[in-house]
Amino acid sequence: MHLYTQTITTSGTLAYSCIGGVQSGTTGFVVTEDRNCLTLSTPDIDYLVTWNDDTTSEIHVHATVVIADGQTVVTKTGTVTAGRFSGATTVEVLTGPVVDVLVCLSTAGLTSDTEYGTLELFAP
Repeated sequence: MHLYTQTITTSGTLAYSCIGGVQSGTTGFVVTEDRNCLTLSTPDIDYLVTWNDDTTSEIHVHATVVIADGQTVVTKTGTVTAGRFSGATTVEVLTGPVVDVLVCLSTAGLTSDTEYGTLELFAP
């Protein structure tokens, strides 16, 4: 990603460690959007979490991004639309470093990012 706007595809994998019930879960995601290093994205995202007991949860969220105190904070709120925990509301908060503008100015641009966070499910 660079300082000029371009269509980019972001993909990644999230791994969850759980307390109670299932022990862990994973999901992959792909989001395509027009953005640059200075714009904050707020896409709606649908993704599928596969739990360690082979059950799944389909989740729909709306993401908001805020930069505060040198951190990028992504908050995804939504619902489990199908599968295990169907009807539950969800809140996922991911935190990572602010984008380094000098990296955005380089020939390669920003090519990867790491964030850490939590996913909470609330019973309907």
